[in-house]
Amino acid sequence: MKRLTLCLICLLGANARADLTVDGTSTPGLDGGADRFTMYLMNDQLRVDRVITKMINGAGADTVESSILVRFTGAPTGILFLDHGARTVKVVAAMQAAADEHSGSASPVRITRTDETREILGRVAQRFDFSFGGSIDPMVMVGQQVPPQLADILKINLAVTGTSWVAPGMQGEQEFAGFMQKMADHQMIIGQAVAGQPVGGSKAGLISAELSSGLKEVMVELSQHGLPVHTTTNSNMSVALEGQMAVMMQGMLDNLGIGGNYPSETIATRVDAAPVDAALFYDGGVPDGYTVSRKSAQTMPE
Repeated sequence: MKRLTLCLICLLGANARADLTVDGTSTPGLDGGADRFTMYLMNDQLRVDRVITKMINGAGADTVESSILVRFTGAPTGILFLDHGARTVKVVAAMQAAADEHSGSASPVRITRTDETREILGRVAQRFDFSFGGSIDPMVMVGQQVPPQLADILKINLAVTGTSWVAPGMQGEQEFAGFMQKMADHQMIIGQAVAGQPVGGSKAGLISAELSSGLKEVMVELSQHGLPVHTTTNSNMSVALEGQMAVMMQGMLDNLGIGGNYPSETIATRVDAAPVDAALFYDGGVPDGYTVSRKSAQTMPE
């Protein structure tokens, strides 16, 4: 069965210069195993690199295979997926202010601060538990494999529960909180990628405004207490079908591996507030020789 990975992408920005670098691991990654990543924050731009080890001249060397850029200024703006091997840039989503009618979550967002603590990266981190839920657009989830005229009979629900260890007093926490506050004023993407599929591919895009709202509320609240340095989630996907085509559609979804529980874990291994190299953001443009494509872009609803 195909593994489903929720790529929860947040946006950052602050009025003052805000530099931050975070190394870590994310499981499961795009290939089903563990991904190593490096996140860079500078002003109103965020970059997340997927780092892999390649054999070069008989020795292992770290290589940035792909990157996600999130930015409010430059050309193009929005959520960008850079495939450095193919030298392509895909515009996954455009940026726009959040619409009031999409501000509510389908299920209540619950965030609980516990008394449990743990030392992480030299800081005493506090445990927070959270939960939220909503529906998923079936056309985003399974794309062209569902005829448009049948999409209305298909309903996919997602319930997310998780635990985040938040460390106060770390360098860059104010910048991160400013990032989350600006994110709260904009639409946020919850994208999904089936194992082997790039984040910017045909299976990535907006899942639902209600899930976006729930995640936004969780991240804004957590950032008020410090940096989330270790987060685990469990996403339970359930399929509800209506109409005479239910049996056929359920069989198709089973074959696609959609449904069930999908655990994930993100761990920060290093946090550094040193200045970030501006060249990582290509002066607000794209790398020389890269082709920009908007064919797979999923824009936010008005």
